[in-house]
Amino acid sequence: MSNTYIIGDVHGNYNGLMKSLQDAGWKENEDRLIFVGDLVDRGIANKKVIDFVTDHKDSVHIVSGNHEQQHKKMIRYYRILAQNPAVRKLAAGIFLRFTE
Repeated sequence: MSNTYIIGDVHGNYNGLMKSLQDAGWKENEDRLIFVGDLVDRGIANKKVIDFVTDHKDSVHIVSGNHEQQHKKMIRYYRILAQNPAVRKLAAGIFLRFTE
């Protein structure tokens, strides 16, 4: 019988998420994970958290939190800003320096 784990406020803390799942006895590919918002934003490993969720999409369910909602609202502004050559150059520099 599989278990269900409800997780909130990961905020990009991949290592903390993995430790918590390990400590709780989570069984990969057996147990269900329900994330109740704020998967990303403050932490340094946002991409790893998203990759983890994507890799386990068959056993993961997500309820969007306020941080996800804020990013959705900002997407149209990101697209407008990206049309500005100075902003594109700045963003390219940031992405080259902070690949995570």
